[in-house]
Amino acid sequence: MKKKQLVEVARSFSYKLNVGNYESRDFFCSQKAEVPIDEADKASEALYQFCKDQVLKSVNSFKEEMNKPKFTKVRPPTVEEWENMTHEEQEKLQAIKRENNRAKYYEDKKLGKIKRYPCQVCNMDHPITMKRCPEEDSVVGNGAERGSKFEG
Repeated sequence: MKKKQLVEVARSFSYKLNVGNYESRDFFCSQKAEVPIDEADKASEALYQFCKDQVLKSVNSFKEEMNKPKFTKVRPPTVEEWENMTHEEQEKLQAIKRENNRAKYYEDKKLGKIKRYPCQVCNMDHPITMKRCPEEDSVVGNGAERGSKFEG
């Protein structure tokens, strides 16, 4: 019996992500396999696709973590403290509050606590707390009055 000639196929994929302020993150994957010479093309494409998928998964995971809002613990000011603050200090506190709301929403969404319902106006799912569809200037309520299948 004749032994098939084997070749080593190596493929890689890299991705450079600009994260701002002249900083970047590098993602890289490299794989190799020994295959019969007549299967080298298939193996090459499979290895390349594997590396590309792995790198892009890592990039997307990194982007999601990077864009995830962070919760900052801040004691709410008293009325007197608020009145004595400069406009810039008030704006800073309000920005922290908005970011904290985003962080809570993100965490609740991740845990499946955000209830949504189908909108009869734009066919999109909206949070249960939304009273108006952003696409149309009409009241959408919870969808029940329009015969939707929402069960909240």
